[in-house]
This record gives sequence, structure tokens and C-alpha cells, in this order.
Amino acid sequence: MNIWALSKDVFLKHLLLVVAEQYETDGLEFSPRWENDFHAIGLNRPDLPGLLAHVYTHGQSDGNYAVQLEFPEPTAAGNMLTAVPTEKEEISLKSLVDILAVHLELEPSSKKA
Repeated sequence: MNIWALSKDVFLKHLLLVVAEQYETDGLEFSPRWENDFHAIGLNRPDLPGLLAHVYTHGQSDGNYAVQLEFPEPTAAGNMLTAVPTEKEEISLKSLVDILAVHLELEPSSKKA
């Protein structure tokens, strides 16, 4: 996929390039929910149902991002993740890449030197 050909904000394209450079992204997909939103993307992995990261630049200062994390529905035992913050604004590219790597369980890229 040509990231630069996407109809998305340049900051979102930059994020996608950094993630693709640092992590294996073969199993990563775009959620269709934000397909027509120039300032937002949704990233998920089909093999991890219910995990999704909604990243957007609406209302953020240049170069900063906001993220909203979604988790699978709680099980009968309850959701152990209730204390985890699910939304954060005005975060740097580096912080966001770290959050996405943990949330979406991304593996480091073998291309990374």
C-alpha cells in the first residue's frame, strides 16, 4: 500500500510510515469507520477481535495526536482493563507509536537496523 496515496492528513501518513518502519504491520488493517475522515484512522488486527485504536488529529496542535483505544467486550469474569486510560490527547508521535505497539501487540520489524 502506498501510504502517501491515502486521503489522510500528512501527520497521520507520517505516523503510518513510522509504525511500518518499526513494526511488522502485515496483519494490521484500517477500520472502515473513519475511511472518509481526513483527520482520523482506525487501526485493528483481525486476529485480535475487539482491539482497535482510533487515532485522530482533530483539535490537536500540529505534530500531536489523540488516540482512543477500544478493547474486547468484558467477559463473565469482568473487564480487568477498567483502570487503563482509553483516551489521550496532545501526545507526541513517539508516545503514540509506543501506545499502538502495546495496544495492538505489534512485533518489532525485522527490517529495523
